[in-house]
Amino acid sequence: MGWEQSQNLLVGLGFHGLIHTKTVTSSVTTTWGVNWNHELVARDLMQNFFDDNRQQISKVRVETNKDGIRVTSPNSFNLERLYFLGSEKGANDVGKYGEGFKAAATCVLRQHGTVMAAASDSQVVRIRIDDEPVKGTKLYPLVYDFFSSPTSYPGNVLIIQGASAEMERAMEHGMNHFFHPGNPLIGPEVARDGQDFFVYRSTTADGHIFYRNLKRGEIPNLPLVLVLNKEYTSIEKKIASDRDRKAFGEDVRKNFYSVWAKSFFKGQNYQAIVVAAARACWENGEGHPLLAEVARSSYYSGWDQKTAHLVFADQFFARSNAEDATQQLQFESVENAWRKQGRRELPNYFSKFGVPTAELHLKEIEDKARKEARTQAHRATTSAEARAIAVLTKVLRGFAPEIMAVFDRGKTSYSVAMTEVVLGELKQLRSYRSREVFLAESVFDEGFARALSIFLHEHSHIFGHDGSRGFSDALTELIEVVIMHRYTLDECEEQWNQVRLEIAAERATQRASEPFSGEELDALGEKELRTLLRRLPLPVLEHLLTNSRLRNPIQP
Repeated sequence: MGWEQSQNLLVGLGFHGLIHTKTVTSSVTTTWGVNWNHELVARDLMQNFFDDNRQQISKVRVETNKDGIRVTSPNSFNLERLYFLGSEKGANDVGKYGEGFKAAATCVLRQHGTVMAAASDSQVVRIRIDDEPVKGTKLYPLVYDFFSSPTSYPGNVLIIQGASAEMERAMEHGMNHFFHPGNPLIGPEVARDGQDFFVYRSTTADGHIFYRNLKRGEIPNLPLVLVLNKEYTSIEKKIASDRDRKAFGEDVRKNFYSVWAKSFFKGQNYQAIVVAAARACWENGEGHPLLAEVARSSYYSGWDQKTAHLVFADQFFARSNAEDATQQLQFESVENAWRKQGRRELPNYFSKFGVPTAELHLKEIEDKARKEARTQAHRATTSAEARAIAVLTKVLRGFAPEIMAVFDRGKTSYSVAMTEVVLGELKQLRSYRSREVFLAESVFDEGFARALSIFLHEHSHIFGHDGSRGFSDALTELIEVVIMHRYTLDECEEQWNQVRLEIAAERATQRASEPFSGEELDALGEKELRTLLRRLPLPVLEHLLTNSRLRNPIQP
């Protein structure tokens, strides 16, 4: 037993003339709480070969046959390093703690009958589990039997005999865990940003994540390889104490996605690359965590139409959701129409990639209607309305010459809005200091007191918006002056009443010459319709209500 058995086993592996030099018992035991799968074991066994042969990765060979697994590389390796805990790795090396090989060896040797040995130059070592536990415990340590050989073995050789078929397959693909030009998972380069971010096509249906030369995970259903060479604190925190490789899963992947979304996939051109590559996972209505993160972190409200059309070809729409039930019904009505056209549904965040939404579609219709209202539903004043405005201007000029002085400095225009709704839209567009004044048609039907109040209110906006200090101060001063000189308004009121009759006659003549089309009623809002109905004589209103059966609606 002991080193003698190791010597005999090594002869069977082709090592002859060995001289035992020492046996060292490690502090690592079989109770070490690592239980890695074959992939993780293969990765850490191959890690030393990758770090020590970075410039000639293609010369690292993995062979499997009836005699087991044999890994060879051109560079020599100090086998003493396989024993000591701790690390001499550089900043660019994958290995960091010097524990990976020991943990992997422990997992391999737990399999009954497995033989593990290494050779480099004239040194050969067999790694085994001690036959006896540490005295007074149930701890079985790893033991290293070192031998010198009369034959020099160039480079480095690792032999594992008696491993499972799964372990053999994992070792054959062991170098795929590291970023290097010959990695069969990596296809042509697609994009890059300096020396930190690289995007490649994947040769498999899924993509792959490489962070600082080590593969950290896969990207399901997205055939891109994302390579990040720069160190990021958010990722380092996840792997800083990752001696058992337990953080190489979803947590690191989420951090990785976040870094890429914020630092690389910022412009729509790079975003289009990743969205187009992910087509297999979204064309049937599904999304992808990376795409969701890119959309969430995007500074853009949406792609331009050309880019969106190239990727989506107007065949999709993004879902819209509303808290208000009525609004949600509107969204669903638009979406159902799109479905009938053959468009397919995508998650809402695809709106950031230029995919249309019902919400945006309805808003565009509303904005268009408002724009048309602003341009078509207001007009210039008639001659009679202009005379009415002259009466009100005379009052304002006498009571507030400082306000009229502002309006007199440039061209002042007066427009008449045909409805209160249009008036509200027009006033939203007007900034304070504007010399454009909008008045509703109904102002010219009002009595002198109310008409003058509205007129003074609108002109006071030259000093600010509703609620601003400048506006309220100007309006307060106007009210004060009006009250002080109220008796001087009698003459102006008579003039107003006269011109108001002229306006009524003018409108009656105009309406008599124009056939009623009903468009005027369609343009009225609820408030305006109620006002109109109240102006009707009660017998007429009662007749309308009776005939329209509004009082007794038809029961279903």
